[in-house]
Amino acid sequence: MATSYNSLRVKIIAPLVLLIVAIAGFNSLYSAHHQAQLIDLAFYERMKKMADIITLGTGIALSSGDLDVAYATVDLVKEDRDLAFLLILKDGAEIISQGTIDRTQLDRSTLLSLPEGKTVKLGDYLVRKDLIGYKGERLGSSLIGLRVKDREQAIAESLRTTLLMSLGIAVAGIGAILVLSQILVIKPVLHLSKVAEHIAGGDMHPGISSYGQRQDEIGQLYTSFDIMVGKLCAATEHLQEEVQARTSKLQASEAKLERQNQQLERLNTYKSRLLSVVSHELKTPLASLDGFGRLINQMLLTDTFVAQFAGAHRETLEKVRYRVEIMSRNTSRLTRLLNDLLDFSRIDRGQGLEMNRQLVNLSPIARGVVEGYAELAARKGLAIQYEEAEGGLWAMADGDRMVQVLENLLNNALKFTEGGEGIRVAAQHSGEYVEFRVCDSGEGIEPQALDRIFQLFEQAGSTPSRKQGTGIGLAISQYIVERHDGYIRAESEGIGKGSCFVFGVPRHAGPTDNGIVRG
Repeated sequence: MATSYNSLRVKIIAPLVLLIVAIAGFNSLYSAHHQAQLIDLAFYERMKKMADIITLGTGIALSSGDLDVAYATVDLVKEDRDLAFLLILKDGAEIISQGTIDRTQLDRSTLLSLPEGKTVKLGDYLVRKDLIGYKGERLGSSLIGLRVKDREQAIAESLRTTLLMSLGIAVAGIGAILVLSQILVIKPVLHLSKVAEHIAGGDMHPGISSYGQRQDEIGQLYTSFDIMVGKLCAATEHLQEEVQARTSKLQASEAKLERQNQQLERLNTYKSRLLSVVSHELKTPLASLDGFGRLINQMLLTDTFVAQFAGAHRETLEKVRYRVEIMSRNTSRLTRLLNDLLDFSRIDRGQGLEMNRQLVNLSPIARGVVEGYAELAARKGLAIQYEEAEGGLWAMADGDRMVQVLENLLNNALKFTEGGEGIRVAAQHSGEYVEFRVCDSGEGIEPQALDRIFQLFEQAGSTPSRKQGTGIGLAISQYIVERHDGYIRAESEGIGKGSCFVFGVPRHAGPTDNGIVRG
């Protein structure tokens, strides 16, 4: 099986192998250097001994003039295998010569200029020059040269031997590390890793081997792991019991919730049916009341008719006319509420609202809605200011639904405005949209409620009050505008600073003078 470079075996063995190799290499270099020093020391010691023998023997011979003694002294050292040459000089002339000098490496001037009493390396030779004297008298000098080839061979042999020994020690050390690490560390840890894999796979009784009996860190690790597995098994069994108990409770709760959900669905169905039925049933009598009130106002309670009476009869007719006007306003409010409830019922049942979109100029529609609410505003002492862009406000829209949106916004504005600057309505072009703004100087809206007020049954006012409505109108208005691919939003700087409701629908090119639609 291939060994990963990130495996435990590599992480443990590789540093130790590198350490052993480094130690072996350092030991080889140190040993080789030491051996070279010893060999050099041996050569230098031999050179000094030879020089001492020559200078002593030839000094006596030269003082007595007996060269036979000098030759006999030379014979004592000439058998040395490393001796290259030996010269005895007197007054700069060679009187005794032994061996051969390579003049390409050692010329006469170089030899004569050497310092006395020191050994120097010249080319392939170790050369030493010494003074020959006797009883304080200078008689001549000696030059001894040893070949260094054997010295270098000895150093190379020593280095080779040292490297082989270091390599052997390193191989033996690495082998020992491999065996010991496998037995003492790697195998127990890998076994523990497999045990952990079994536990992760759900086997809570994998069996811990006898490594836990060892009296070392591995044994402590196995003992701690065994204790942990035991606690984990106990916790798992307890958790399974808890899960089973909670599952049983959850199943019971789900069954109960299912029954409650079914009951709520039935109640919601009943509510939708009741809402639809009640709305339809109330719509006809309200329409009759509204028509009857209008008929009374138009036929019996006109200014001309009331002017025919005087005194108590006229006061009675004025009171009747006032009550009928109140009845008409309340009937209109109820009719609008019923229409909202019917729309909500259709949306709630998933049927949606019918949109009869066609090319329409929203200018006269907006003006008609504003004029219709101007009288209601005047009764509260308020005025509605209306501004409109030139050139018409053409759009592909359902005119009746646009009236419904504007009426909802104006109704809210009147409901929450008691004074101040009154109500301002603006109809304008805004980029690719026809935009309407209905602004009031009423209670205002908290910033965190600006988005929430378009949700169903949310109120536009800042606090609960008797004058708040059902919370349906703004939700239906948003539904209508979004079905026209438009937008709607509320703006307010806070409580007491009034509010603005803005909505827009995509604009469209209106007809030309000959009736052909542009764009």
